Amino acid sequence: LIYQVGTGESNLALQAATKVINDVNGMDVNMGCPKKFSVSGGMGSALLSDTKRACDIISTLRRNLSKPVSAKIRLLDPEDPRPTLDFVRALIKSGANAITIHGRVVGDESHTNARWPTLVEVVKQLKQTEGVPIIVNGDLYTRADIREMKRRTGCDGVMLARPALYNISLFQKGEDKKESGKPDDEWECKKDEI
Repeated sequence: LIYQVGTGESNLALQAATKVINDVNGMDVNMGCPKKFSVSGGMGSALLSDTKRACDIISTLRRNLSKPVSAKIRLLDPEDPRPTLDFVRALIKSGANAITIHGRVVGDESHTNARWPTLVEVVKQLKQTEGVPIIVNGDLYTRADIREMKRRTGCDGVMLARPALYNISLFQKGEDKKESGKPDDEWECKKDEI
């Protein structure tokens, strides 16, 4: 069980963590939420433009907790991998044990397709140089989508939100069965974009 905290300050993150740390397996800092309540409080995606504060939160938690600390972020640029790579590497240097990358940028609506070409490039580069788990999030609606993303990127896992609501069979153990949700040829279209 991972506890995800929304915070903009390292001391507040640590206070929250100490209240739950004995009941969870790790902490995750939400650095991707674009909602007004989160950003106006200096939390969520507001941290994507403040590397120093984001890294302070991670390093404070790592110094004071005996359990893993991760961060969930968004892509920082729709096409250029470099800003996201730089941000992730700074978080890892600050002690992050894992990173989840959502395939949209701030301003993208949930109905906007995840930016898989940029996400694929970011994750491939991170897997070549970094030693922490990299988890992918965004528009992975079928097991075929998940397998293909893992194959293309080498990511260590996926995080699901809306796809889990739309296609609960994603959690079914055993042989892959005919998947519901998106048309069979949809991945072929997405592959061409990657």
